[in-house]
Amino acid sequence: MGRALQAWITEEAKRLANEFMATRTGKKSNSKNAGGDHWSDLAVRIMAGENTLSIIWTRRWWLKQASGKQRFLSRHIPKGKGPSYGKLDLKHWAKEWEWEEVWSLEERFIILRELWGVARSLHKLERAHRKKERQDSDRRAGFNPDPDTSSPGAATETKTG
Repeated sequence: MGRALQAWITEEAKRLANEFMATRTGKKSNSKNAGGDHWSDLAVRIMAGENTLSIIWTRRWWLKQASGKQRFLSRHIPKGKGPSYGKLDLKHWAKEWEWEEVWSLEERFIILRELWGVARSLHKLERAHRKKERQDSDRRAGFNPDPDTSSPGAATETKTG
């Protein structure tokens, strides 16, 4: 159940991030997002591993090089401790037209980050439970791989040299 919950959380975070980024593909850096295709200085990236989930806000910008070409740069916004980004940190980089959507999305990400911790704890408990079940089953079948934990009076094999 823990792994299934982690998979759902990962997919939900990716879906939310993709929806957010789909309206921020424009190249106009100083205009309002009237048509839904203008530039935003904010981006969100989801990085998921087997046991980790990172929901990262980044700020992005174009840098004009001496050759005249433009180069895209991105830098993550530090999150700090806890499950959320600071409201003022995100507001600093969000455009006025997108602020409400950014904060609403971050509130959903806070819930997903906290759920991830719950899912990870649940997975650890499931693993411990399965291990204990195997040990109890082995003990009932008369197999005890660790004689130090056997019940008092149980026979143990000893080597004589």
